[in-house]
Amino acid sequence: MSDFKIIFVSGVHGVGKSTFCSRINQIFGLPFYSASSLIKELKNSAVDVNKQVIDAEENQDYLIIALNNLKPQSETILLDGHFCLLGDKEVIDIPIKTFKSMQIKSILALHDFPETIHQRLLERDGKSLSIETINELQTRELELAEFTSFQLGVKLQTISHEQTLENLDWIEMHM
Repeated sequence: MSDFKIIFVSGVHGVGKSTFCSRINQIFGLPFYSASSLIKELKNSAVDVNKQVIDAEENQDYLIIALNNLKPQSETILLDGHFCLLGDKEVIDIPIKTFKSMQIKSILALHDFPETIHQRLLERDGKSLSIETINELQTRELELAEFTSFQLGVKLQTISHEQTLENLDWIEMHM
């Protein structure tokens, strides 16, 4: 793995990971990357508009390769991504080996009300997952954030959408 550490910013589609990372970039100058963009760029393919993943494990291999190819001018980066994804009919957990392959320094798990995420996705994408599916994904995402934090021995901070800028001290401490 490369010489930089990763602050992993997790959450379901539409929770505000990119917006949050952009704010942190403006405040602290930390470069940020989207796991799905890194995968897509390396694979040279589009992400399914329904947010469904065909081959989650292969995609994670692409992510690790893409991270190994990064050369940021910073000791720490923000990486927005997921601990689980929506498959054809079920929630797919990202294997723990993916996260063990990264140099994760800390985890920030974003969450919001499923109804708010649903509305945000409708406004942004013109369609959304059901509120029940968002709730199921978000619950699993938070469970896996906790599990991964424990497995890797790294700090975890869960942040609701309203609290994102209240956690600047924690972020600065874990950069």
